Amino acid sequence: MGVSAAGVAFAAPAALWASAVLALLLLRGSFRVERARPATLRADIAEGARFLWRQPLLRGLAASVGIFNFATNATFTIFALFAVGPGSILELSGATYGLLLATIAPGSVAGSFLAAPCERRFGRSRSLKVSLLAGALLMVAPAVLTAMPCS
Repeated sequence: MGVSAAGVAFAAPAALWASAVLALLLLRGSFRVERARPATLRADIAEGARFLWRQPLLRGLAASVGIFNFATNATFTIFALFAVGPGSILELSGATYGLLLATIAPGSVAGSFLAAPCERRFGRSRSLKVSLLAGALLMVAPAVLTAMPCS
């Protein structure tokens, strides 16, 4: 009996999430802020938002990361139309598209190992600026490359 690709696609992330939850449950120690009286979730969110608003550096980083995540998700939402099927630009099969998306994970891991050396060499500010610029160029590349003649 063969393993279904759809079954693996749903089971693997579910197993990883379960492993993460188990790892969190096994952590020892108290990670809660000591309070005189209990606070509501709404109060905690308001306190965090006020703190973020008072910190210009963190506020800018949060806005940049939020906008970048929105743009990345928007890009990958329509990327399948760009890449998969006989009428698409890349004309990939579903399996090849999955393989293409799977290459993102090793690239992310490699990037995480390169982040600290890049920060030491170029500085934190310059490294962040270059990474945001590179990410923006990657988001724009499909639109620009489809407008260029290939032959």
